[in-house]
Amino acid sequence: MKKVFKFTETRSWYFELDVDEGAQVEEALSALVGTEGFNYYLTDRAEDEYKSEWDELSSGEKRTCCDHATEYFRKVADRELEGEARDLVLKSLRDSE
Repeated sequence: MKKVFKFTETRSWYFELDVDEGAQVEEALSALVGTEGFNYYLTDRAEDEYKSEWDELSSGEKRTCCDHATEYFRKVADRELEGEARDLVLKSLRDSE
């Protein structure tokens, strides 16, 4: 099921992710923090609409939040994480294939 998650570290970011019921999404996103891929996603791909409050966004802006974050974050986890952190992310985010 696709669902929008708010993730806050130094500011709030919104991601539409494809997850299973009961997935540990907040923990999975926390495991990704600090990886090169996650930082790239936030700095190079995220725009001002991610920093806005969700209710303030137009429907056109909301659609930009779902630019394949699930698949991208799974690839980052597979490439940059090991052990329990990697497993947590891969189990929490659905495989699109």
